[in-house]
Amino acid sequence: MKPDQYQKEYFKANFQLIVLDADGVIQECNRSFLPIEKGDLLSNRYPFFESLESLKSLPEKEHHFYCIHLSAEAQEFITDMKVTRLEHGSMILIQDLTTHYNSYQEVAQARNESIINEELILIKNAELEERERFKNLFIQNFSHELRNP
Repeated sequence: MKPDQYQKEYFKANFQLIVLDADGVIQECNRSFLPIEKGDLLSNRYPFFESLESLKSLPEKEHHFYCIHLSAEAQEFITDMKVTRLEHGSMILIQDLTTHYNSYQEVAQARNESIINEELILIKNAELEERERFKNLFIQNFSHELRNP
């Protein structure tokens, strides 16, 4: 496969481009992973997009959203989004980063578990040291009593 073909396939599988009119109706879209159609009201399909209405009053033309969870056809996607305001609507570029976020979560979980295990070992060591100190003190007192009744 040529590099430009690979790039097209990667883009097709991992990016979804949506163009909305001023009312939030889909004017153009590719169906990479979210099953939406031209003419759909995007906020009816995915409630997250209702919040985009408030972006119209902001001076910035572009907005980025990270780690957005979207469900489609019994499948969960974790995405990053770039919303760009156009003259008569907006363009949304959605990147499917589900694999990336899931692997990142696994690494974070393993790190957290190792930190917890380290703390448990420190607690057990402190407990063992306290038992050893108590045992030595008991033996010391007991042998003193045996020698000097």
